[in-house]
Amino acid sequence: MGLGNAGTRIGKAWHPGTSLREFRQMRDECQRQRRQGIDPIIAREQQRAAQVVAAAGSMTFDECRDGYKVDHEKTWSAAHRRDWLNMMKNHVTPVFGTTPVVTVDTPLVLKVVKPLWTTKHPTARRLRGFVESVLDWASAHHYRTGPNPARWKGCLREALPKSDDVHIVTHHRALPHQDIGKLVADLLPRNDLDALCMLLIIFTAVRLGAAVGARAEEFNLTERIWVIPPSRAKRRGKRKAMPFRVPLSDAAVTIVKRTGVKEGVLFPGVDHKSLAKIGGAETSTHGLRATFKTWAEEQTSHANEIIEMALGHAVGDETEEAYRRGDALQKRAKLMADWSCYCTTAPLDRSDKILRLQKSA
Repeated sequence: MGLGNAGTRIGKAWHPGTSLREFRQMRDECQRQRRQGIDPIIAREQQRAAQVVAAAGSMTFDECRDGYKVDHEKTWSAAHRRDWLNMMKNHVTPVFGTTPVVTVDTPLVLKVVKPLWTTKHPTARRLRGFVESVLDWASAHHYRTGPNPARWKGCLREALPKSDDVHIVTHHRALPHQDIGKLVADLLPRNDLDALCMLLIIFTAVRLGAAVGARAEEFNLTERIWVIPPSRAKRRGKRKAMPFRVPLSDAAVTIVKRTGVKEGVLFPGVDHKSLAKIGGAETSTHGLRATFKTWAEEQTSHANEIIEMALGHAVGDETEEAYRRGDALQKRAKLMADWSCYCTTAPLDRSDKILRLQKSA
């Protein structure tokens, strides 16, 4: 166990540190602690931690929550920022929001998470992660010390049932690709913004947030490209800060022109609730991406990596992503053209085309 520095030489000058007398006093104190069964190293660390906490004052959990938000919200989407703050205010603040962050322990965290673990499991899992991040932030700023009471491994995992035992994952409703032509045929005669937005989602296979927030300035109809900014692209890894280029088929270009918008948002007032009414009980806007994926895999010979890139997904591991500098725009353009053609080609009704073969005389 190191006890300190006897002195430091700076240039030709000697700056004395701890004296020999003080070293002996510290040695005697450590020996006394050992005789009492106390580890002097642990005791010193605890003393330093107590001094740090005392210097930090009575910082509450909500104050740390706000500090964490200020440091990280620049990289958040508007939806994540809204959900994060609402979940923290609705579930955490009433329980220990005004509690000094240094006193937040596992029982308090369980008081928030456990009631939701079996009834609203996705919310509970996200909430646990949010609380863990805030407490880590507090530790990094010396507002608390010790292990994180909201961590999963070695802590809450022992107090809560496994996710697979309490929650069954249900995927977004997806329309069979054989029925996409009928949905498109129903939407094409309509000129309301909800129908046009849904058609743009279908023809480009983009996410709901990208389409709802689409602006006229993002479209280059001459080059037939839609550039979605990083804030709405929802990309990960090396491409998180990069915009997402979407090739536009003839059908997609027509939809953009039909809005008549030359500047600003293409679909003002359109949101997930209004689009859900169009999709009905059989599908959802996100499920349409699954419809596109299923069609592309089962009905075409396009490479899987091109299909995944068309959906805005990362392809390969971090090393492969680092070396892939292009976005296969031309190949994706061919894929989306095939998809638009498939969507706008009404399926043949062969029920009245059956001919009875007669035996020749």
